Amino acid sequence: AVGVEQPGGYHRWDVFDHTMVSVDAARKDLRVRLAMVFHDVGKPATRELVEGGATFYGHDKLSAQMAVRALKRLRYSNEIIDDVSILISKHMFSDRAGDKGVRRLIKAVGQDLIFDLLDVRRADITAQGMGQEPSEVDEFQAKVQAEIDKKSPFGLKDLAISGNDIMTKFNLQPGPLVVDILDDLLEMVLDNPSANNYDTLLARATQFLAERNRQ
Repeated sequence: AVGVEQPGGYHRWDVFDHTMVSVDAARKDLRVRLAMVFHDVGKPATRELVEGGATFYGHDKLSAQMAVRALKRLRYSNEIIDDVSILISKHMFSDRAGDKGVRRLIKAVGQDLIFDLLDVRRADITAQGMGQEPSEVDEFQAKVQAEIDKKSPFGLKDLAISGNDIMTKFNLQPGPLVVDILDDLLEMVLDNPSANNYDTLLARATQFLAERNRQ
């Protein structure tokens, strides 16, 4: 990462110096700081020069993979490794997402990590060295908190219907089909939280099975 420049007007420093500044700017939390150490290690391998700058497409996912390998060698716990991997792989999220996008990000990251992810973004912005203020992150955090306060559904455990309900109603055995039904229901309520009631979910499950049987 030393000497890998980031042309294009968004970064003052090369990848290495940006990383060092981001670690210093990060909240003093183990997961957050480890995420900052590794968040851009994939940039040298993904760097492509384009007119007026450079791109680093996919560096977030590659950086997460590289971090996992390094942290395993350093014998961090699986919990720490998993959390840091999520923070790195998701650190390029769009802070301009609407309510649906906010709910999907919380689902992908988890309520336990979502605010750590926002701290990662704050440190990343500060370490660009261009004088930016992370005000957009503050606005995004307000959206996240609003969805949490509304008790919006973010996972299968939040559904108003359970796997046991599905198996009993449709005489199904535990297996991939039940998981597929629940995943479909979750997708629906992520788009429309007001649909998270037993009758609506049961109707959608009935429709899902009818469509599956026609395939």
